[in-house]
Amino acid sequence: MCDTVPTLDSTGVGKAVEKKKKMTTDNLLDEKVRPAYKVQLKSVLAAFSVHKRVIAKLGAEYAGRLQKNQDQITGALQILRWEERNCQKIRQSSSEETCASFIKLCKKGDQKCALENAIEALPHLINGSKKYKIPPLNPLVIQKIEVEQGGLKMKMENVKLFFTDNLKLTNVIFDVDQKHFAYAHEIPICRVLSDYEFGGKILVLPINGKGKSNITIENLVLDFTADIATEKTADGKDYIKLLNAKIEARSLSRAHFDFTNLFNGDKTLSETTLKFLNENWLDAFKELAPLFLEALAEQARQVLNNVAEGVPVEKLFLE
Repeated sequence: MCDTVPTLDSTGVGKAVEKKKKMTTDNLLDEKVRPAYKVQLKSVLAAFSVHKRVIAKLGAEYAGRLQKNQDQITGALQILRWEERNCQKIRQSSSEETCASFIKLCKKGDQKCALENAIEALPHLINGSKKYKIPPLNPLVIQKIEVEQGGLKMKMENVKLFFTDNLKLTNVIFDVDQKHFAYAHEIPICRVLSDYEFGGKILVLPINGKGKSNITIENLVLDFTADIATEKTADGKDYIKLLNAKIEARSLSRAHFDFTNLFNGDKTLSETTLKFLNENWLDAFKELAPLFLEALAEQARQVLNNVAEGVPVEKLFLE
């Protein structure tokens, strides 16, 4: 029995030899090319590292600038808040210790200046001011006047006084040392409208009724007077208040009276009574005028006190 010896055919030997040659060639190529690749790779890595540092530096600079801008904005906001608080304090101090902006000050005792400035301020007072708690005065509205004097009991509601359109100031006295305040004004036409209720006598004439009233007065000259009281408060400063206000009618040229529904609508009695009142208008005015002049004086006192409220005496005059 013969042993069989393995043999390689020529084809197998050729393939093995070719494969070995190829591997040897690849190794040679790798050894030749690898250093160049390594150099390029190092260059790329170095460039990347540089770019990374640049990016990091730019990022840090940007973050720093952003933080700086934020700090600047925060600082600016703090300054604005401080300035706003400061302005509020200044405005509060100004509003508390100075007269209304439409009131111009005068030197103490300068009555001519006081009259001129009062005339200039009058339209502002007539228009009213929420800040100084002054209601509109055109017309002047009084909710209710009720009085009983002599033999007459009278009530007037929803009273409207129309007189400010043609009001003219003729004199102003503001004397703190003498504790006296006064002004005079002329009114060419003054109308007093209201819902009225009468009972009793006007002059010697019996009268009663309930309805609408219209009293029209021509060329009326009124004098307002009041006492000036000063009060020292906790801050050590003196403040003024007007007290005991009065308004008196100095003169007038005519008064007209009209009352609807007198004597429950009795036409004869109504016409007779109205004729008597209008023929004796001056005496009738003297009897009826105190009813609304007293209310008018109180209204004027409140307006003037509201304007001067919170202002020390030392701030009411120029030095």
